[in-house]
Amino acid sequence: MLTKEKQKLRLQALEWALCALGVLAVSLSLALARVETCDYVSVNGDFQSYNVFRRILAGQTPYVDFANYVGMAPVVLNLPLVALNNSFANSLFVTNFTAALLFSVTVLLVFWLVARSRPAALLAAVFFVKFCSSGLLGTLLGARLGGYLTGLFESLYTPSNSMRIARLFLPFLLAGAALVWLKARRCGLEGDALQQALARRAPCLVWGLAAGLGVSWSNDFGLACLFCLTVLFVLVQALRLWEGWRALAARLGIYLAGALGGAAVSACLASGGHPLAYLRFTRDVGGWQYFYFNGTGGRAMLLYLLETPRLWAFGLPA
Repeated sequence: MLTKEKQKLRLQALEWALCALGVLAVSLSLALARVETCDYVSVNGDFQSYNVFRRILAGQTPYVDFANYVGMAPVVLNLPLVALNNSFANSLFVTNFTAALLFSVTVLLVFWLVARSRPAALLAAVFFVKFCSSGLLGTLLGARLGGYLTGLFESLYTPSNSMRIARLFLPFLLAGAALVWLKARRCGLEGDALQQALARRAPCLVWGLAAGLGVSWSNDFGLACLFCLTVLFVLVQALRLWEGWRALAARLGIYLAGALGGAAVSACLASGGHPLAYLRFTRDVGGWQYFYFNGTGGRAMLLYLLETPRLWAFGLPA
């Protein structure tokens, strides 16, 4: 006879299995719908994504033989499936499939971390993408607000401009890894085990390595994630674990050493052992990708944030 603990574990395993099947089914339906009407429009980022795949499969090296401005995230997440059938149509299928899949995982993590409810997170992971993509969101909320939110979420559960959801998935990947780490150590989310661990030097080094390794994940979100993780690290040390300036300097030094080491390893892996080529490319990207900086000659201006119509959508959660 099964004990209550074993019954609970089996029920949880069944819930995870059903969630995985549901997410896969929704992702597959969206991917099939995209290739059913393959329009070969190249200006929305589809060909830019495939261009990276076809060049790597032809034996070329990113940042050395061609300009890989989207970063390594689309490569890591999509290339194995694209390699099964090296064609533009299959690239469309794979990128749409993984985009919906990653968005579902992102929704799951956000619900789990914010609502602290695993069942609610599992249900949201399955139904939220379908709710948005089916048009129900627009119908229930009206043409103005519903259409606005539908367009906002559509930029995430579809590849949009060069696999946007893959490029911004890095912080959610790290959050998921932290959840797995806490689960393995049998630590609850309500506790401060993760923060207290950062009083030791080894976790500070690991945090730095994780932040640095993500630099080549994408040429936009990789550096942004490194910046945010550094700010979070300093805040935890200063507000939660304050033991004087000397302790802060020592831990911050260890963290920065790990971040620099991780960034160096990341650049080497991304460029096939040519980190200087990666640095040159990253430095010059603003000069030719004028639309990214709104024609400012390669200068990123924080004031553009104030001109973003959807700023409130990011300000409220912050």
